[in-house]
Amino acid sequence: APPASFCVETLSHVSDLGNSLPDGELQALSHRCLLLDFQLWINATTPVQKEAIRQLRRIRDANPPMFQQLCGVQGILDILRKFYWFNPSEHAYTGPQFESSKRPVVRPSVDDLRSLRWQLIEIMQATFQDEHSDDDVQCVLHFLADADDGDQCIDIMAAMRSLCRTEPRLCNALRSAANEELLSAWLSH
Repeated sequence: APPASFCVETLSHVSDLGNSLPDGELQALSHRCLLLDFQLWINATTPVQKEAIRQLRRIRDANPPMFQQLCGVQGILDILRKFYWFNPSEHAYTGPQFESSKRPVVRPSVDDLRSLRWQLIEIMQATFQDEHSDDDVQCVLHFLADADDGDQCIDIMAAMRSLCRTEPRLCNALRSAANEELLSAWLSH
């Protein structure tokens, strides 16, 4: 079905169906095919996007290893990079739309974008609070070095700064010599 035709109830019921599968691999596959389909994120209405974020948070809270396998920090950053920037004239999505969708992509309002972005960042923060790898830290640093949207960078930096107050391991990782070059690149950017 075209993602533009999804409603909150459809997404919720399909996700619940995936959660009811007894096989963990099938469950992960059902979530990957639905919640991590970028066509959903760019063609669905704002309420459906909010429900997709709620479902991602639900998976992360219920089964962090599955969330890490499905999405993890890199997946959240990919969703942010693809769609949750503020200025469409500079960062327009150029990928193909769902073929049977004749409606143009309608972006959420700036306030909705900000809210949706922070909900995704909060999922990423929760992942860092539970446990994070050096690869997760590198994903964030590379995201900051490559991002074109200053608002995204500021939001991510605010989240990381907040985490550093309670997560000394993350703070030490960000201060390591290996990350100095990436942080310098971001600052010059």
